[in-house]
Amino acid sequence: MGHDKDFVDQLTEASVEARTLLRDLYIAMKEARKVLKELNVSIERMATTEVRPIVEHAMQHQLDQLGVATHQAMEDSVEKVKHEFDKLANLFITGTPDGRSEDGFTLETFAEEIAVRKYFSQ
Repeated sequence: MGHDKDFVDQLTEASVEARTLLRDLYIAMKEARKVLKELNVSIERMATTEVRPIVEHAMQHQLDQLGVATHQAMEDSVEKVKHEFDKLANLFITGTPDGRSEDGFTLETFAEEIAVRKYFSQ
């Protein structure tokens, strides 16, 4: 029976040791949660004080670039429209889009021709 007593003593000792380890583990988990909470607060603070200005600066830079590109695209479009209107004016005035008439016909000469006909038909 002495053997059983040694075994019970060992189990009792192991149980006490297990409870002590569990208590220590519980305390360590509680401290870890506290550290994690503090870390989350620090990360949130960093996000607003350090990361946010970097993101805002990058966004402003991209918006500025977009503004420049948009302005250039608008200028290019205006120039294209002007060019098309110039071609249309040349077409009306000279009969060709490039402004050069092969037969000398222009809107101006056409108008003069009409005026002359009207003048002499009276």
